[in-house]
Amino acid sequence: MTILRFLFSGASSTFFSAILVQYLIFSNFLNFAIAYLAGLVLSYLLNSKYVFNTNLKINSFLKFCILHFFLLTAGSSIYSLMSYSLPEIAKTVIYLLSILPIVLVSFFIQKNVIFFKN
Repeated sequence: MTILRFLFSGASSTFFSAILVQYLIFSNFLNFAIAYLAGLVLSYLLNSKYVFNTNLKINSFLKFCILHFFLLTAGSSIYSLMSYSLPEIAKTVIYLLSILPIVLVSFFIQKNVIFFKN
């Protein structure tokens, strides 16, 4: 099932980035940036080949990066708004709740726009 492969791909690339950031020897900011970009590339590769079974294309990679920039911005905004509005709820719970709409939007756009097969 495509959605399960999508969730596995996302979890794998996130785990990869989390491990990578621990072992880089640069500043915190640079470690995060390198790990994030490496995770983004891995996520594109997994989603393109494993999840949606499409060819690698520079055009779809650029769309993928643009989408993830907007998703990062939207996710951060949702998280900030929920943290401000619901200060009594644990940050981890708010983080997990803020991810849900981002994952759904990401899947829909990737399936129907970025990796759409005619």
